[in-house]
Amino acid sequence: MARKVGFSKPDTEAKKSIADSYLDEFRQRHNHGLSPDPYAARPERKRNWFVIAFLMLWLTGWSGGILLVGAILLDGAGDSFLYIWLTAAVLGWGVAVYVLIRQLRGIPPSKGKHD
Repeated sequence: MARKVGFSKPDTEAKKSIADSYLDEFRQRHNHGLSPDPYAARPERKRNWFVIAFLMLWLTGWSGGILLVGAILLDGAGDSFLYIWLTAAVLGWGVAVYVLIRQLRGIPPSKGKHD
């Protein structure tokens, strides 16, 4: 926002604090005012308890398999394929834990570009 101030014209615009300027800019960009209660319009969180129970059991077995393969590789008795399997299993385990945490928090699955 440009201010028109010169030698012949007095400054008549009300001075704003930096915080007010940023708040005005935010409201202008997002085209709405800030709600006094940010939790008032919070949607109900839904959890799929079947998925939560299944993932907890699945991750228990998966962790056991990862530990077993890790022990085999530490003994030096493993094949090179087990290194690939272990890498994929650890990455998959991380994704499953991420999904479990999102389910426990009640966060819905993220929508793709086609939804």
